[in-house]
Amino acid sequence: MEHMSNIISIGHPQMCMQPGHVVGMGRTEDRIRQNDPTLTELFVGSFNGNLHLRGGQNFGLCVPSDGASFARLGNSIGENTSLVTVCFGGNLALGDDATREFAKGLQRNSSIRKVRLSRCNLSEGAGCELLKAFEKNSSNLKEISLVRCDFGNGGFRTLTSTLSKCTGLARISLHFSEISDELMGIFIGAIRKHHHLETLDLSSSNVGSTGCEALATLLKDTNSSLCVMALDRNNIDNNGAIFLANALIGNTTLEELHLDGNHNITSVGWDAFSQVLCNTSSINDTYVSNHILQSLEEFVSGAVPKELAHSLDLNCSSNDRKEIATKKVLLYHHHFDMAPFFEWGLKVLPLAVSWLDRARGFHSNNKANIDVKILSSIYQFAKAMPMQFVPVTRRARAIAYQKR
Repeated sequence: MEHMSNIISIGHPQMCMQPGHVVGMGRTEDRIRQNDPTLTELFVGSFNGNLHLRGGQNFGLCVPSDGASFARLGNSIGENTSLVTVCFGGNLALGDDATREFAKGLQRNSSIRKVRLSRCNLSEGAGCELLKAFEKNSSNLKEISLVRCDFGNGGFRTLTSTLSKCTGLARISLHFSEISDELMGIFIGAIRKHHHLETLDLSSSNVGSTGCEALATLLKDTNSSLCVMALDRNNIDNNGAIFLANALIGNTTLEELHLDGNHNITSVGWDAFSQVLCNTSSINDTYVSNHILQSLEEFVSGAVPKELAHSLDLNCSSNDRKEIATKKVLLYHHHFDMAPFFEWGLKVLPLAVSWLDRARGFHSNNKANIDVKILSSIYQFAKAMPMQFVPVTRRARAIAYQKR
């Protein structure tokens, strides 16, 4: 997964910027003004200390030295149709008028799909105005990512106001953010109708069990498109894990749930996921278990118990969820109790035998076990209703004999 902590470490090879030294402002602005099709990613910001940049022609760096250059840059961005990603770092103090002019340029732009902010104050200044710009120009935006941004003094309200308007987002990332339980409720309310959202990354954001309870409502939403939820390095305990696990019952989209570094999750929390991924209470419970989730860690650490890891591996073994369900049934149910089906007579037996016969293709190394299950199913029916297995003529004779 891409982490936004690396935003300010990309650019042209072997360039180093010292404090107060403007690098590439003129050349990059010329490329923006000329609508250079190779320039797709722009970094705008202020820095303290050395910044080592590496990258290629698709990247441009601008460090405005005054309000005029900042406003001019915004105007050039407004006319550009090649930029896809804009990264903004630090808190530029270049005047309110210049900042508003820069934001107007962002509002006019129609090509930008990704906005990334690092170490910005969202309650005022450039970071705040940038978010507001995309609140008014939200139709094309697909990603908003923030790292170590200041949400105080109304900054979080600015963020959620923008998020509520950007309903087409496919990815939202908030790294190293202090999201309290109260703020989490507001955040979930802002993105609840984001049915195109595929990735939600809240790594290192102080998410606890109450936050997990709020996040669980997203996973229970049948209109959700979430494929990845990253909650690594938070404060999630067993209660939080149970909230998330139970929310996966019936979920048909989430493939990755990153819980790395949540050291308060013990066997109790992991067992909740085991039960959801493979409920062995009955054959039917196993068949309707979650066969979608494939990962509980971004990086394998050994925290996930072996049996749970095996269930995750089974979910990765095929794109056919029916095949995965069949594998789990055959693996965890050594005896098929056919008694519940006796009331339908022999109508069910051919279906059961056919289902087991198709399962041979899923368990090529265990065909003998499947043969045993087929014979066992037939035997149970024969034992329960022996007369159904007697030829019709012999059965008629037996009935006539009994009437004498």
